[in-house]
Amino acid sequence: MTEVRNTAAGQFDGDVVQIGQLTTTLPEARPTAVAGLPPLAVFVGREAELSRLTAALEPESPDPVLVWSVGGLPGVGKTALAVAAARRAVAAGWFPGGVVMADLRGYDQRVTASAAVASLLGALGVASEHIPPEEADRVRLWRSLLTRRERMLVVADNVSGADQVVPLLPGDPRHRVLITSRHRLAGLDLTRLVDLDVLGVPDAVRMLVEVLRMSDPDDTRAHDLAAGDQVARLCGGLPLAVRVAAALLVADPERSMADLAEALADGRRRLRELHYDDNLAVRAAFDLSYRLLDPDQARVLRLTALDPGPDVALDAVAAIADTDRATAARLVRGLRAAHLVQPGGSAGRWRMHDLIRLYARDEAAGDPERDGAVVRLLDHYLAAVRATTDEHGEVRAGSAEVRAVDAERAKLVPLVDLARATGHASHVIALSTDLIEYFSLYKLWSEWITTHELALEVARRTGDRAGEARLLHGLGVGHGQMLRTDLSARYLREAMSLARRLGDRQLFGRSLNRLGQRFRNTGRLAWAMACHRWAAALFVEAGDQHSYFKALHDMAVVHRRRRDLDQAVALHLECLSLAREHRWPLIEGRVLDHLGIAYREMNRTAEAIECHQRNLRIVEEMADRHGHARTMANLAVTYRVADRPAEAVDCHLEALRTFRDFGAVHAVGSVLKELGITYRVLGRDDEAARCWTEALAIFEALPAASAAPVAERTRQHLAELTAGATTPPAASRRRPAPGPPRPPGTA
Repeated sequence: MTEVRNTAAGQFDGDVVQIGQLTTTLPEARPTAVAGLPPLAVFVGREAELSRLTAALEPESPDPVLVWSVGGLPGVGKTALAVAAARRAVAAGWFPGGVVMADLRGYDQRVTASAAVASLLGALGVASEHIPPEEADRVRLWRSLLTRRERMLVVADNVSGADQVVPLLPGDPRHRVLITSRHRLAGLDLTRLVDLDVLGVPDAVRMLVEVLRMSDPDDTRAHDLAAGDQVARLCGGLPLAVRVAAALLVADPERSMADLAEALADGRRRLRELHYDDNLAVRAAFDLSYRLLDPDQARVLRLTALDPGPDVALDAVAAIADTDRATAARLVRGLRAAHLVQPGGSAGRWRMHDLIRLYARDEAAGDPERDGAVVRLLDHYLAAVRATTDEHGEVRAGSAEVRAVDAERAKLVPLVDLARATGHASHVIALSTDLIEYFSLYKLWSEWITTHELALEVARRTGDRAGEARLLHGLGVGHGQMLRTDLSARYLREAMSLARRLGDRQLFGRSLNRLGQRFRNTGRLAWAMACHRWAAALFVEAGDQHSYFKALHDMAVVHRRRRDLDQAVALHLECLSLAREHRWPLIEGRVLDHLGIAYREMNRTAEAIECHQRNLRIVEEMADRHGHARTMANLAVTYRVADRPAEAVDCHLEALRTFRDFGAVHAVGSVLKELGITYRVLGRDDEAARCWTEALAIFEALPAASAAPVAERTRQHLAELTAGATTPPAASRRRPAPGPPRPPGTA
């Protein structure tokens, strides 16, 4: 009898039976589709993200993460990164079982998880008639088939929620999944979230150039890198926007890069310009995300976009949306999850991409709440600005209130412009005048003048004569600080004239006192003293002690300039008593500094040094960096006069660094001039020459009325040095109290 051996090998679903003879007709094998990655688009930059993602796909990677979810705002290049990483991994042979990719269209025609699993089963060769109708059965079949396959990669594109993708996840840990989503899919287990940011400008320019050269290698527009840089910046580094811009250029070979940059520069038209067709348009991409927001989230997005700054604090969001802080935080977190806002410059602050902001502002344009939101926004920031000063109008230097406005500094001028553009005249004037002390603290004279000019135009247009008078006064002060003496005097005289007609004697007196400062700074000391005395009398009559103090202080400075040092010291001491009585610490420090200068000129250098050092303690406590630098500059001169030149150099250099940080050009020149003198005392003539040369260049570039005398003195120092004089400049040595006019110093 012949031995019969029956063997079976492989995997079987169901029972195995033995039969004698069987004839079967098998259906034609169904093809699989496990190499379905799309072609790689132009891909630049992202090397760090690409390397990280690719390394995670290695079979030997120690990282236990099954799923990598690439998130980011619409058009940031999530799919391009995922495809690039998948291609690298497949080329390395890490996925012999193949790669399947499904577009879940989470933001337009949303594909259900059940339909997505059915599509993936079809990709593995399962005939449609064998795909179960129920989602749970489809998922079981999908995961069962994956256990039999070699290592595979699943790419799930455009996922809008975890519910879409969880059924697609393999049960076998050998396989890997890449997800792209506009949301942060924080609810997925064993998932690493990768937030993708926009391209840097160099990479965005490279992308633009590569698309042009791919279309036409001889396209000369690719060489216009300056205009390309503008286009990339106006696109905000958003790859979709850059790709649209490139398509617009390719479609119109005669259009220059500069012309496109000019068109995009108009923020009102930018989103309309960034439209090539229905498949390549920035607004269309944003629409898909916006439509998925709940009504409250959409409202917060469009109203918050009205804020003119680079980022916005949560308190401001709450004020703009007219809600409480907790509700604002919840809504902002939802927008963050949708990548429509991103963390700002510090904790509790949020920012939007420039193009998202333009989109949201467009959506707000037809919102009946828009004007109310603008008023709430302006009220919020006006209250914050007003909180920076005390009841006497003095800035609370170093306070939490000042630090709060510090965080908003970039938007202060745009806020005034927003108030003007939206027709809120009272806010324009109030913001401009209430910002005076804050701007003065940080010497932001350009911002001071810009806001006052905007407000002056509004005050005149609306017939606000009192506001006009205050703004004329403010412009006189601001231009005076910028050393534009003639322009300053003109504005102050206009303010005095209008104040007289309005019967505002205090404003008349304040402008008069400031006019006296202009006279003093141009050497007309008799006129200066007359202005200060008249102003002081007006302030006494009005019972305005704060303004009276300022006039008294200015009189003391004029006495010192006249070399009437005893009278100067007496008035400074009276001012010091007033400042302490009213607890005005910064003013007290300023008086101490001037008192130190007077003592120095009387050769009472020990008392002078003590005064300067007491002021240093005050300005350090009040976080007044500019005041600290001014005091260090004065202390340096006093140290030199006290035969302590090495200590003087240290003080000069510290003051110089701070003044350079502030962009205080005249102060930089003054310190350099004095540092040159100190170097000369030390016999370091080459360094002295360098200081005087730089100082002279600064003074010659400044308005002649304010800088001519000090420029001439600096020129004399250089001439003496060039002539080989061996005696240090007279200004560096001790001298008796009565003597030639004004010694060195920065006050």
